[in-house]
Amino acid sequence: MTYGDAAVVGVAQGLAILPAVSRSGLTLAGSLTRGLNREFALKFSFLMSIPAILGATVLDVYDTVKAGSLSVAVGPLVVGMLVAAVSGYLTVKFMLKIFSKASLKVFSYYVFVLGILIIMEQIVSGKYFGKLF
Repeated sequence: MTYGDAAVVGVAQGLAILPAVSRSGLTLAGSLTRGLNREFALKFSFLMSIPAILGATVLDVYDTVKAGSLSVAVGPLVVGMLVAAVSGYLTVKFMLKIFSKASLKVFSYYVFVLGILIIMEQIVSGKYFGKLF
């Protein structure tokens, strides 16, 4: 991986702040367009999620503490975090196994159709994803 590869993948992750854009999908697409190995691209995409998730968690905790609404017992919070970490790890391992062997074409069709449906829902009612216009 070169600095140019990292920059392209980083910009792809930055673009994922747009509504209905998959962060992992965009970073994976950026990696593959740069000619990176598929398995490496998958691992790197999942690895790049760690700072984003930790950053969002820190901001949420800060906002909750600042608002004075932190009334959750620490024990259940820690258990929930550990269960989420273990299940997330197992899920990533499972997804790496699937995507390193299977074609992503079927997944890309699914995401394309889902995107069209979400845009249509935004135009028509906006009940679930907000009004587009």
